[in-house]
Amino acid sequence: MATHKPRQPARFLKPLIDAATTRAAVLAPLFERDGQWHMVFVEKRQDLRKHAGDVAFPGGAAQDKSEEPWLTALRECEEETGIAPDTVTQLGPLSVIPTMTGYLVQPFVGVLQADPGPLQTGDPGEVARVFTERVDWFLDPANRWLKVHFWQGWPYPEWRHPSTGARIWGATGMMINELLRIWTDTDVVLEAAQAL
Repeated sequence: MATHKPRQPARFLKPLIDAATTRAAVLAPLFERDGQWHMVFVEKRQDLRKHAGDVAFPGGAAQDKSEEPWLTALRECEEETGIAPDTVTQLGPLSVIPTMTGYLVQPFVGVLQADPGPLQTGDPGEVARVFTERVDWFLDPANRWLKVHFWQGWPYPEWRHPSTGARIWGATGMMINELLRIWTDTDVVLEAAQAL
């Protein structure tokens, strides 16, 4: 991650960036379990006004304009998953992503000091559940019930999580794709899209 440079937003994203009214940050928490790397996700409640039922990395809106994005990501991650900020080491940022719902999201990748074990949401009013998945699960072609969507020319994947059928897509799909590009030094989603 030290040599990874987040992409500058493409010109076509400028209208979404200009229209974004809420600054937000998320954390892609990585940890090792039984010799394999895992990521932590939250699944939003179905009755939310925005992002209902979405699978995402833990995170949310900044408390105010002065809050640093990394601190936003840590605070929101602790609220949603119970992961304490002092157990996370930042590896670096991913590319900023504007969403169709008016958020400008700064993702970060962080490593947990240890396997957090079973996680429970600290915010049941917003998060239905917290779960983990192996990084290799996203790389395994057998799990690529992968649909590739193109939004303004950017490919982004859609996976269906086997335990619930929850969709993992949109901004989170773009973040996972970028993380997998760093992990493997190849664009697995673009390769899959070209094979369609």
